Amino acid sequence: MKGYADVEVRQYDRVFDQFADVTPVAIEIMPGSEPLTEFEHPENALYIFGPEDGGLERVTLQHCHRFITIPARHCTNLAAAVYITLYDRMLKLNQKIELAESRGFDKIDFEIG
Repeated sequence: MKGYADVEVRQYDRVFDQFADVTPVAIEIMPGSEPLTEFEHPENALYIFGPEDGGLERVTLQHCHRFITIPARHCTNLAAAVYITLYDRMLKLNQKIELAESRGFDKIDFEIG
C-alpha cells in the first residue's frame, strides 16, 4: 500500500496564484481573529494552516481575507486543527441545509453562502 508513490508533488513560488475565486482563511492566533465558534464559513474557503512550531509568515497572512482562531486551552497540532475546522464547517453547513428544508426549500434550490 504505497499510495504516496502515486502522489504528484508540485512547488510554486506564488501558490495563491494557483487558485481562482477563493476566500483565503488563515487559522492563526492573532489579534482580531474570529473565534471558530462564531465563524461563518465562506462557500469558496481556502483554509491556510501554519506549522505546529510557529505561525504563518507575514507574506502568507497578507493574502488571507479572514482569520479564525480555535478556542482551546492549549494549542492544537496541525492534524487536530484541520479536523476541528472542517468538522465545524460540516456541522454548520448541515444546519443551514436542515433550516432551509424546514422552510420548504429543496437542497438543490438552496444556495449556501
